[in-house]
Parts: sequence; structure tokens; C-alpha cells
Amino acid sequence: TNAAADPNQAVRFTNTYNDIKPATVTIPIAKTVNAAEDAYVPAWEYTFTLANSDGVPVDVQTIAGDANARTGQGAFKELSFSAPGTYTYTVTESGALAGVTNDAQSSKTVTVAVTDNGAGALVAESSATASDPVVFTNAYNAAPAETTGIISVQKQLTGREWMSGDAFTFALAAENGAPLPA
Repeated sequence: TNAAADPNQAVRFTNTYNDIKPATVTIPIAKTVNAAEDAYVPAWEYTFTLANSDGVPVDVQTIAGDANARTGQGAFKELSFSAPGTYTYTVTESGALAGVTNDAQSSKTVTVAVTDNGAGALVAESSATASDPVVFTNAYNAAPAETTGIISVQKQLTGREWMSGDAFTFALAAENGAPLPA
């Protein structure tokens, strides 16, 4: 249309915003097993599920630790976003180990904000980052060993005969911090 030729005719321009680059994000997870400094921690394995806001699983990852391991890290597969918006995910932990109390919060929320940068690309920012992953902290406390038994003591007197008023007292002492019966 030639607007100069007819000043009463409207000029219409149609712009198309195509080929916008999708945004991607990876959601990191971390596992911590708290235990006494000198405590033995058995090998462990926990499963983590990432589900979308409809509760549909998107990915499942396993983090395992060898004996005495106190931490482990992992990440869910990369997520791709083709439209701006706020996306909410739930990360849940499953697994059990004797002597371990799992994190009191068995599911945690992650939010991903996707925005258009105005330069032909989407940008995603996750509430979980490499420096601030989704962390599940469990506590390991081994149950004390229950033992029963009788400790027999025999006193041998040499150099004289046993007399009716004789009495001896014995004390049970622990070595190297070993527990004593109550």
C-alpha cells in the first residue's frame, strides 16, 4: 500500500516473532546423611522423583552413597521450556534404611520462572541452582546393641585361710570409652 498516494488509507504492518529459542534448566539435588563424627554409616541409596504441577513424574534419579558416605549429589535431566510462565515442580525422596530417619519434609517445591529476554530467546531461572540445590537431610542413629550376660569373678586368697568376716569389693571399669551396664 502506498500511504503517500492516499492519506486516508491506514497502513498496516504485521510483525511476526518466530524462531524463539527455548530455555533450558537443570534441577540439582543433594543428599546429606547426618551421623556422629565417628559413627559408621552403612551404604545407602535413595530415589528422587521430579513431578510437574499435575503430579505427573517427569524424571527419576537415584543417589547412592558407599559405606561412611555422608553426602551425594545428582541432577534431573535438562528441562526445556518453549513459552514464558512460571512452572512448579515437586521433588520427592523415597527409600529407607535401618537406623535412618528421613528428612521431615519428604517433598520439596521447585519453581522455574521463564521469561522472554526480548532478543529472541527465553530465559529460565530455577529456585534450585548448583550452589543451592534441593537438599534432603537424613539422620543416622544406630540402635544401641542389646547384650546380656553374667560377668563371673573369682577371688583366690593365698597366704592365709578365708575368715568369716572377709569381704572383697570389685569394680567394673570401661576401657577406651566402652559403655558400662546401667
